[in-house]
Order: sequence, then structure tokens, then C-alpha cells
Amino acid sequence: LFTGWASLAEDKTHLPVGGFQHIMANLRNYRQGSLGWVRGNSPWSWYLRAFVPTHQAWSEAMVCLPILRGMLGLEADAIENAAIMCPHIPKQ
Repeated sequence: LFTGWASLAEDKTHLPVGGFQHIMANLRNYRQGSLGWVRGNSPWSWYLRAFVPTHQAWSEAMVCLPILRGMLGLEADAIENAAIMCPHIPKQ
């Protein structure tokens, strides 16, 4: 969750390398569980599944949102009926 927020903040402040590193950290974490399951805030939630909800939508969203809104810079403007894309992709 917090890694996603860090990635969004880095992309918004034009620091795409740090944003990309945080996105990749989230994606590596995403592959540890079953499909659609993301470990939540607690580092013990992976091991204590009986006591922690297995699907946390806010953690799932912070895997996708930093890629769409941060790295790709996708913004929707409903009033103007437009979609704006301003990518923050690192050079390497």
C-alpha cells in the first residue's frame, strides 16, 4: 500500500527512476500470493492468513494505480470529455 503511494509521489514530482523501482517492488510482491491477492500492510499477513483478510482492495489498487496514473500519467477529465496521458517512464 505505502510503496504504491511512494511510487505515485515520485512520478508526480518527476522522479521516474524511484517510481519505477517502487512499482517493480510491488509487482514482485504481487506474484507471491494467489491471483488477485496482495499482501496487506502487515509484514506478517503472508504467514498469518487465518487472522488477516486475504484480499485487500486498497493494496490491490496500489499495484495498478501507480502504473496507470503514475508511470503512464493517465488522467481523465470528465468535464472536457478527454483523457490525458503524460508518461513518466525512466530512460533505463
